[in-house]
Amino acid sequence: VFSSDRYGPVVEGCSFQDNSIINWYDGNGVFAVDAEGNKLSTDDLKAMNLRSIARDEDLLATAGTTDENTLVPMGEDGAYHVSTVDEFLSAIGSDRTIVLEAELYDLSTASDYGTPGGNYYFWRESYDGPELVITGVHNMTIDTVKTPGSMAALHHTITATPRYADVIAFQYCDNINLLNFTAGHTQAPGECSGGVLAFQNCSTVQIASCRLYGCGTLGIDASNSSSFVIENCEIFDCSQGGIQMWNVDGIFLNDCSIHDIEGPALNFVNCGDKTWNGQPINGLKGTYS
Repeated sequence: VFSSDRYGPVVEGCSFQDNSIINWYDGNGVFAVDAEGNKLSTDDLKAMNLRSIARDEDLLATAGTTDENTLVPMGEDGAYHVSTVDEFLSAIGSDRTIVLEAELYDLSTASDYGTPGGNYYFWRESYDGPELVITGVHNMTIDTVKTPGSMAALHHTITATPRYADVIAFQYCDNINLLNFTAGHTQAPGECSGGVLAFQNCSTVQIASCRLYGCGTLGIDASNSSSFVIENCEIFDCSQGGIQMWNVDGIFLNDCSIHDIEGPALNFVNCGDKTWNGQPINGLKGTYS
């Protein structure tokens, strides 16, 4: 019924019939829980009763952002300049540049927070709240207004409130450029299962001049992807490591600062063609720090 290797689902009010239900989370530390966070056994799932819930038409009406109703028009420079979370979300799409102009984008303030989302993003429920997932986007850049005389990333921050949620997750995206901003949960490091930037089945990603901080587990986490250029980035206060890659080919790291983390700076599993400042990182498996 379920297959989970990273996050355990919250399950309640469901009926499982005519299935050979197994304790699918044995061995990998990922558990299904109820709404109060209690672990659910196979017997608990079998005994669960279906609870019907009515469709909330008002809630559904806030979802479904399209290119035609983007909250901000394209600027004269061909980019979408956004100052609120809602404007940022509405601008997500293919073949566009989004420019962050505000100092703070707290994703939990989105008017559609926790709803199905829009055409190119959705809210995925984590243990303690929704996380933003951008999906199916091609040729998109997120950049900032450059602040003269200082690092632009210091002045523009994207945050996630749930400690178990990634700040931004990408799936099935290509040609993604993330430039000159800060992203994180809270400055206080702590134990949680949410990272900062996560990528699944993505290709051709550039992350440059960004600051990625805890309390999340990992600054950058990627799997089943290809071609990552990560340069001039600072990754700090993460509880498990800086950068982790699984089944990723083509990883080019340049002039990054990874500090004040509890795990290895870099961890690669089944990854090929990877360099640090132009020097090959040897071995297809193992840890480099």
